[in-house]
Amino acid sequence: FGEAGMRTISKSLCEGEIDFDRKGTLVYAIFGFCDIRNFTDCTEVLGAEIVHLVNNIATHVHQAVIDNGGAPNKNIGDAFLLVWKPK
Repeated sequence: FGEAGMRTISKSLCEGEIDFDRKGTLVYAIFGFCDIRNFTDCTEVLGAEIVHLVNNIATHVHQAVIDNGGAPNKNIGDAFLLVWKPK
């Protein structure tokens, strides 16, 4: 749910019930998406070792995003969702 969703859900839970009509919080953000090119081909060649490749790439992608003021948001297989909140 991210930062804004966490606050909304946390407040509802503290009140003892979830208010599905509660207004959300507007958050300005820039989202980036990237994926590993030719992932299917890599999977066929590497088999179970593909996990090591994805983890290695994720380490570099996450660090590059953090170094540039962003935050990794989600990893979905061979894809990465990244977010930057303007200051």
